[in-house]
Amino acid sequence: FESAWRARERPDVGAFLAQTSEADRPAVLRELAGLELEYRLRAGEAARVEECLGRFPALGSEPAAVLGLIALEFRVRLDCAERVTVAEYLERFPTLRDTLPAVLDPLRRGPAEVPGYEILGELGRGGMRVVYRARHLRLNRLVALKMILAGGHAGPAERDRLRAEAEAIARLHHPGVVQVYEAGECDGLPFVALELCPGGSLDRVLTAGPLPPRDAARLVEGVARGVQAAHAARVVHRDLKPANVLLGADGAPKVTDFGLAKCLDGSGQTGSGALLGTPGYMAPEQAEGRGKEAGPAADVYALGAILYE
Repeated sequence: FESAWRARERPDVGAFLAQTSEADRPAVLRELAGLELEYRLRAGEAARVEECLGRFPALGSEPAAVLGLIALEFRVRLDCAERVTVAEYLERFPTLRDTLPAVLDPLRRGPAEVPGYEILGELGRGGMRVVYRARHLRLNRLVALKMILAGGHAGPAERDRLRAEAEAIARLHHPGVVQVYEAGECDGLPFVALELCPGGSLDRVLTAGPLPPRDAARLVEGVARGVQAAHAARVVHRDLKPANVLLGADGAPKVTDFGLAKCLDGSGQTGSGALLGTPGYMAPEQAEGRGKEAGPAADVYALGAILYE
């Protein structure tokens, strides 16, 4: 769906929803509706949340989904240098007057302040999360500081995912895995300080097209060694994809974003019938909603998909 938007096509949300099971449809709809809203806004269209809710009324019954769409629209309009105020949104969504300021104010204020860190810039954001380039003042070390925006209104699943990511990475000590330095909470906003990878993500590299076969094999070998270290520590990633592979200063790949990881001792982000992972890289058991069955072989499947891409 996102690839179609990047190719300046206009994919139909309904056509993609028709490919999903009824149980997975609400979660997929939230993702696709948000992507469509963002791409339309960045294309200069006057897209608005109300129009989205009119087309997909099922979203209106989920307060967290509505807040997420509002936050997305607000943020993208700010990114596009529009004059945007919280007051406008209070008028547009009067039933959310008690909730919206806490969600939108952190977006309007810009970078958060975390004691012990100097925020140097933004590396990326999506949904309710943002990643900053920051300096750990006590150690004078550059880090990637991942935070949840508007923490008091982020759902428990979002908080749990960030905590699970920190716990999973903390088990691992391997040059092929991004290291976690610290996890904590500031003013109700959970954060994780991670190793900074200046080479960016593999998906950005691939926008220029496929790599030469030998280079591709060498790079995926590095990713596979990091994944093997995770499996040796009884951690299954379950969401391997180019966007979750970062490149160090020397170009060496490092696996990141263990938010959907499963620890084989029983912990991890698993729900009965949950669709875990990213379409295109999912092993069959994940695509069929059998996330609890996704073991090390699911990561091997995803490595094959990455190598093919």
